[in-house]
Amino acid sequence: MGGAAFAHAVAEGQPTLRTPRMTPQTYERLKNIYLERLAKFFPRCRVAQLREAPGKADYGDIDFIIATKEPLDAVQFANTLGAAGFLSYGGLYMLAVPPSPVLSESEYAQIDIDLIDPAFFDWHTFYSSYGDLSGLLGQILHNLGFTVSDKGVFLRLRELDDAKASELHLRVTDKQGLLFLSKDPNQVMQFLGLDTARYHSGFDSVDDFYAWLARCRSLTPDYVGNLQYKRKDTSNQRQKEHKRSMITNFFKDYLPSQLGLDTSEIDDSATWKEDLTQRRQEWCEEAVSFFKKREEMEGLRNDLAISIGNQTADYLIKPMVLAHYGESRTKVPEIVRAIRRWVGFEDGEPKILERSHSDEESQLRFWLDGKTLRDPAAVDEWIRDNWAQCRALERARPGLGSASTAK
Repeated sequence: MGGAAFAHAVAEGQPTLRTPRMTPQTYERLKNIYLERLAKFFPRCRVAQLREAPGKADYGDIDFIIATKEPLDAVQFANTLGAAGFLSYGGLYMLAVPPSPVLSESEYAQIDIDLIDPAFFDWHTFYSSYGDLSGLLGQILHNLGFTVSDKGVFLRLRELDDAKASELHLRVTDKQGLLFLSKDPNQVMQFLGLDTARYHSGFDSVDDFYAWLARCRSLTPDYVGNLQYKRKDTSNQRQKEHKRSMITNFFKDYLPSQLGLDTSEIDDSATWKEDLTQRRQEWCEEAVSFFKKREEMEGLRNDLAISIGNQTADYLIKPMVLAHYGESRTKVPEIVRAIRRWVGFEDGEPKILERSHSDEESQLRFWLDGKTLRDPAAVDEWIRDNWAQCRALERARPGLGSASTAK
């Protein structure tokens, strides 16, 4: 929260609590005090303080993480740590504590404590360290088809991105196209070509941190150049960059100066898009091999293709249903849903099933050849002759009630 969590009253009728930024000396002293107190309060849990960006002149808060899944009595917790006020959001607790042994009601220090599932403790320690490491890794890897989150690193299938950008308004979720790769910090650093020992030894300055991160093997001059000069120049983007100077300075200042980038060497949009497509495929192949995820990827890709195919068929038959139904457009989704649930395929030919199946088991994709209907005339004829029977079967299903029988 950057030390501003208590700018508003913690409860109605209560005063605000002033939590000014801390000097490095105050920060270091309080960090050691509360590491010890937290370790005593959570005797069987791993406790850590998140590493801050090096060389900061002052600090808004101190961030701690605790590995626990146990419920917490927030009031007892705050009282035990001597807090004058506390706020909680899910597993995150923000406390206003005295900055010195001499009690004062004029100012406090803010400490943030995040309760983390023990299975994600090591990853969270890495992911949330050095201020914006998560954001930096996310921006470096996003265009290559990876998603970096608080749960680990995921490979994002190209088919997922294409489906989300489709004009068909396909209903796809991230879960359908994100392949979990790892939440092991050392394994992820090894894949990216980053020095694990250097990371664990810490950094004395922002430049030291940048120098370590710049060794990421994806940051070749051509890739960095195209990323940098094609960054969105919108007011929203500029506002984000102003708030996250660690990210902005790395991409706008550090990398260009270190790599000697020249705008004249930047590819045109078409060339960059083609190059990025090839580069993304290469990184995908490397990732599934390195993390041993090929079988999982093929299963995920197949399931996503089935979902996209069925939804594409839904979209393409809607105009046919409307033409043959000939009445209110509002009834078309009901009829398409009935066709989806009651139509199966045998030897490539559609037939009405004896029992319906779920939407997820739809077989309408067998009408397709790629992204289009294999034989639009045949599909149109079949729908003309069978849509009414499909709707009648769906309306007769137990539990639908009489309301569904309206014309």
